Amino acid sequence: MRPDALTTVLDDLRLSAGCYSRSEFRVPWGFAIAARPFAHYHFAIRGAALFRCGSESVWLRPGDLMLVPRGDAHSLSDSEASTLTPFEQLKTVAVGHDALRLRHGGKNGKQTIIICGTGVFEGRATHPIIDLLPVTLLVRGDGHERDSSIRTAIEMIGHEASALQPGAHAVINHLAAVIVIHAIRRWLNTDPGAREGWVQALKDQHLGKAIVSIHRKPERSWTVNSLAAEAHLSRSVFYERFTSTVGISPGEYLARHRMHVAASLLRQTGISVREVAESTGYGSEAAFSRAFKRHYEVSPGAFRIQVDQS
Repeated sequence: MRPDALTTVLDDLRLSAGCYSRSEFRVPWGFAIAARPFAHYHFAIRGAALFRCGSESVWLRPGDLMLVPRGDAHSLSDSEASTLTPFEQLKTVAVGHDALRLRHGGKNGKQTIIICGTGVFEGRATHPIIDLLPVTLLVRGDGHERDSSIRTAIEMIGHEASALQPGAHAVINHLAAVIVIHAIRRWLNTDPGAREGWVQALKDQHLGKAIVSIHRKPERSWTVNSLAAEAHLSRSVFYERFTSTVGISPGEYLARHRMHVAASLLRQTGISVREVAESTGYGSEAAFSRAFKRHYEVSPGAFRIQVDQS
């Protein structure tokens, strides 16, 4: 069975491995995380935590997942009255590659354990779904609100976080990435806020075909005419419907997606810039380099060096 348009495009959204901490708190405790350009997630393993972000305030219980997809400033604490210490000032101990252990708060107070992690959405600047997501995305752990795959993955994270055996960081990072994508997919399928714009276009039987064609074959010399043919619409109807629904023209969407693919290839492979250009539909390395620098404000070569040094 061929995947639907939404699944096909979600396949392009990946949360790269970041770092995580097994955070153990005892009342009173509280910490604040400043706004940063990467995703944050928090899994409540034991006890309770008050999560605050902007005007939002919600209690996290064991099994709950809170995702902050664009890295907005937020805090966690045992109560509204607790002092919030900047996360950078908390004392952590490295327990593995990109894995930390954190203890904070009182000596004998009630204990709360949370897995706090970060990651980077690959192609964040060019994948349309990131801007559509809410500031926070909460998945409750009380059975009926999440499917069995998320439940199983969260239970596995809890086990890995408790045992902290060799390789636990790799397992937790992988599971976290899977859960985050499941949470986003669940939001796309159930939240009224996900029924407009780009998502609506994906669910449109005509526009969805054109978008999937772009994602599957970014190297093709697509034109408005050829994309309209994929959508089984006339050129004028396709252009007007695509632009009004997605918010940008088909050509702009194609260009952004090609930049997303190019950045991923430069980040994850060792192929040459010329090969990246060919894989993204550019007739020459020079034309590709100009387009890439216009979009990312650095050349493809400089972009790759920055990735290698990060």
